[in-house]
Amino acid sequence: MMYDLQETLASLKTDYLDIYYFHSGNDEFFFNDSIWKFLNKMVKEGVIKKLGLSLNHGLVKSGSNKQLLAAKDYGISIVQTVLNLVSKEALEFVIPYCKKEGLEIYGRMPLAKGLLSGKYSSTSIFSENDPRGKDPKMTEQILTKVSNEQKEINLKYALQWALEHSEKIVVGTKTPEQLLGVVSAVSK
Repeated sequence: MMYDLQETLASLKTDYLDIYYFHSGNDEFFFNDSIWKFLNKMVKEGVIKKLGLSLNHGLVKSGSNKQLLAAKDYGISIVQTVLNLVSKEALEFVIPYCKKEGLEIYGRMPLAKGLLSGKYSSTSIFSENDPRGKDPKMTEQILTKVSNEQKEINLKYALQWALEHSEKIVVGTKTPEQLLGVVSAVSK
């Protein structure tokens, strides 16, 4: 673990990380006291500023909240969860629990891999290599929803909706133009 952390710091050319996430893992990997002991030591030494838990969306959908319930015991202060106009499962337990416990909430995938950006329609076709092409039924459902609610769903609306339910959002972009579009949409 120390080697992985040192490699990350070297790759990023820094001596500390703002947030170190446990990302989308299962309970078997999460409940490892020695890892959390090490990570909390790194927090005390200033190598890591905050520990985060990026919840596996399958666990959220199934209502398995063991990791979330143990978050504070492991020194975790930030919880990241899938949160968008189509995937609202986190509104049922995760977000209310985080608010009650004083855990920061970061909504990830607010644009559902770009499908809620207004850029695509129900006739859009994605290759099998594209994550949106791997689950064509889900992609079709999302794009049909966007088509049916064209006036309501667009980049700005989708981002603002996610921000209403979380403190911050995590948005993936592929180009500087997309990044500027996201910044512009949330700045107005």
